[in-house]
Amino acid sequence: MKTFIITIEIEHTDKSFATDEIQSFIAEIGSPRANFVKIMRKAFQETTLGENAHSIHVQYALKDENN
Repeated sequence: MKTFIITIEIEHTDKSFATDEIQSFIAEIGSPRANFVKIMRKAFQETTLGENAHSIHVQYALKDENN
């Protein structure tokens, strides 16, 4: 079985990362009531690679390059 991994990195300056909009988005995707993972999984299942996939895992994390 082959695994296809897609990584998307979004870089912000410290100033833009601290804005209310970005902090609100981070809180929203991490919330138990959020449908972020379900939406991403469903969107990928509708693509050529995803239509016959046995399982799709969605991961997200924050990475601090300063540490």
